[in-house]
Amino acid sequence: ALPLFAPRGARGWGWFHRERLRREAGEVQQMVFPDPVSDTPRAQAYFDVAVDHAPLGRFVFELADDLLPKTCENFIKLCTGETSTGTSYKGTSIHHLHDGFVMNGGDVEAKDGSMSHSAFEERYFDDEGHFIRHAEAGILSMVNNGVHRNGSQFFITFGKCDHLDGRNVAFGRMLQGVELLPQLQTISTVKGRPLSPITIADCGVLSAGEVVAAPGTSTSAPEAQEASA
Repeated sequence: ALPLFAPRGARGWGWFHRERLRREAGEVQQMVFPDPVSDTPRAQAYFDVAVDHAPLGRFVFELADDLLPKTCENFIKLCTGETSTGTSYKGTSIHHLHDGFVMNGGDVEAKDGSMSHSAFEERYFDDEGHFIRHAEAGILSMVNNGVHRNGSQFFITFGKCDHLDGRNVAFGRMLQGVELLPQLQTISTVKGRPLSPITIADCGVLSAGEVVAAPGTSTSAPEAQEASA
């Protein structure tokens, strides 16, 4: 099993600096985006994003639910609205935008970044593990309120953010829509808040027939591949 960076019950950030030294020494295994560890296809979720109420495009995320099942379940339930409180990402906003760094969203309560509640009855849930690096644009990761305090808020990276490795739980990557990220970074902000509203007009989970091919894979069914042979 891959080692966790944040031990259960850790407090403060001393563990983070110790584990970073271990990682740099090659003692801890961590990957840019790991291959699946099971034969079950990974779930894919989507956001239909609008800017100033005009459609921008679709973001499709591959979720590492084989490695981080609870974190991914939380995100999926918030995409489908199957949460303990009936909340959903649909209609929420990207409330903070930091050019060259990340964009934050997922406040399903106040809608302004001040609140965060998981899809479960408890407001927060624990860090599952830090297996995925914030090494490129399009990494999907949890905003936390401290160690083992993950709710509904997430962020998407605009580039490499390796100082977040071991501190925030990355659990997915964008398969579609990465080309739209530079456009979002041109939106004017005041103290990080976009002046043009960026909203999640719709969201959900893709069915088997809708999935986007991950790098190095094919979405073709075996029957179709045999028929074309």
